[in-house]
Amino acid sequence: MAIGGSDVRGLPIIEETRLFFWKGEIVVPPKTKSPSAMDELDRWEMVAARFSSLFMTIDVAHLQDGSWKIVEVGDGGVSGLPVGLDPERFYGALWNQVSKCLLGPGKSS
Repeated sequence: MAIGGSDVRGLPIIEETRLFFWKGEIVVPPKTKSPSAMDELDRWEMVAARFSSLFMTIDVAHLQDGSWKIVEVGDGGVSGLPVGLDPERFYGALWNQVSKCLLGPGKSS
């Protein structure tokens, strides 16, 4: 959704959310606000599961008509953390998902 004004190119400034996925599942939900990209989590996980990349990002934007659109898909290893996402929370959640994959469910290192 346009949040007011425009950038240096004259394009509207939009509300955008970066979502991180490990093996098609959300790593850590972003802080919720209304409307929230998490309202369509099933959709984003379905899209993420179609990629062969184990660790990836999907950036989504909330449009003025109320819908959400994917604006970018990237490699999770080179994507920056969004402002406001605590790195310890993020990397702890990522480690939990990776360790389940490596060690099996219910096991930890």
